[in-house]
Amino acid sequence: MSTVPSDVVRLVDEAELPASARELKTSGDANSEGLLMPHQKQWVSQCLKYPLNIAEKCRRSGITLATAWNDTITAASKKSAGGDNIYYIGDTKEKGLEFIGYCAHFAKAMASAMAQNWNGIEVFLFEDQVVNERGKVIETRQISSYRIRFASGFQIVALSSNPSNIRGLQGIVNIDEAAFHADVQAVIDASLALIIWGGRIRIISTHNGADNPFNQLVKDSLKGLFDFKIFRITFDEVVKNGLYKKVCLVKGLTWSQEAEDKWYRQVRGAYGANKAA
Repeated sequence: MSTVPSDVVRLVDEAELPASARELKTSGDANSEGLLMPHQKQWVSQCLKYPLNIAEKCRRSGITLATAWNDTITAASKKSAGGDNIYYIGDTKEKGLEFIGYCAHFAKAMASAMAQNWNGIEVFLFEDQVVNERGKVIETRQISSYRIRFASGFQIVALSSNPSNIRGLQGIVNIDEAAFHADVQAVIDASLALIIWGGRIRIISTHNGADNPFNQLVKDSLKGLFDFKIFRITFDEVVKNGLYKKVCLVKGLTWSQEAEDKWYRQVRGAYGANKAA
């Protein structure tokens, strides 16, 4: 792992990471049972069981965080233990940096030798090839992206923008906040093409309108038109699972039921009748 590939531009400084990644705290090590809330464990379990999954989530549910935890273990594992490459495609560059920041945190916190000898977060140039309907390359461009390479030989890659050739990615692909991508339908269509090559796909998103292609994909999957397994979590369910206690852990606050009730009313007041928020 000491050899740095020629495509590496530089290493990411911790100060560049979003506050959500820098301030991430865990009770115990990264393998602790207390790290994930019940719904996060359920999502991870579903992803391990099925190759095609959709998370129909509320805001601040921790689904992306749980995905990063599971994916760090996967990328750090040998192929014989289920190791694989991980690709993350967010709707913004900041989301990609946040995800890779989560993964870096878990890699450092793992009480296992499998996460040793990694170089940190690399900024590298991902070569993206635009192909036409006949499969011919008509344009090649370089996307500034983030990467963590492990001694297992696998890597976690967070792309800072949508690659044209999603179909060419081999491994586990996470498409986060799919409903908010610039061209939602194109992203969904490209991800479905991965199925041909046996890809494992997680499409994660809050909703962005009834007419959004993400909402239609959820409906079609529930009807059995696609083999995606749907995982749905609401804000009220997340609260019952201990979200405010996680907030207290990160912010250094003392939990009390009175404080949680006040916090809940403030959050609910902000989102009004939107129970899926």
